[in-house]
Amino acid sequence: MKKTIYIYRITDAHGTQMVCILNESNDTGGILFGYDSNGVCHQYDSYELYHAYEWAEKWGFKLESGTMEIEIPDDIFK
Repeated sequence: MKKTIYIYRITDAHGTQMVCILNESNDTGGILFGYDSNGVCHQYDSYELYHAYEWAEKWGFKLESGTMEIEIPDDIFK
């Protein structure tokens, strides 16, 4: 079975990167977070990651996204 996944990569103000992989482009994105230049942690709390670009820019972060098609083999389901 083929599946398209949505991948978001955030780079915080210190250069630390986090990757979030979603089933659909509008899945919950609350797991994105990073630290601003003062060391304060900021978390994105919304259901729509396509709004996160402005949030990331506000705190000096960089948010990138892409899609990828993967093959999910039946034998992983037991």
